[in-house]
Amino acid sequence: MKSIGKIFLTGLTAVVPVILTLYFIYWLIITAEAVLGSLFQNMLPNGWYQPGMGVVAGLLIVFLIGAMMHAWVVRKLYGWAEDLLYRIPLIRSVYGSIRELFNLLSHSHDQ
Repeated sequence: MKSIGKIFLTGLTAVVPVILTLYFIYWLIITAEAVLGSLFQNMLPNGWYQPGMGVVAGLLIVFLIGAMMHAWVVRKLYGWAEDLLYRIPLIRSVYGSIRELFNLLSHSHDQ
């Protein structure tokens, strides 16, 4: 009975991260389409909006932010904003944890 539990736990540790990652990606796509897609529907003339424009806009925004982060001024402003976030107690805990997780994932990916 002990080995069955160990096998189940091994399977669970393999499946849960994949499911959570896929759900997170699904959530991002749905949210981007809901928020940005509705903006496009309101801004564009009738018949011009196509489903998926919100997702494409979201990807484009993330890419542009990544490109801007290469500029010294933007990095400096980002650093100041981040310092401000670290001064707010509850936000410091949540933001710091998320930041550490992404740093851990990005460093493990580089190796």
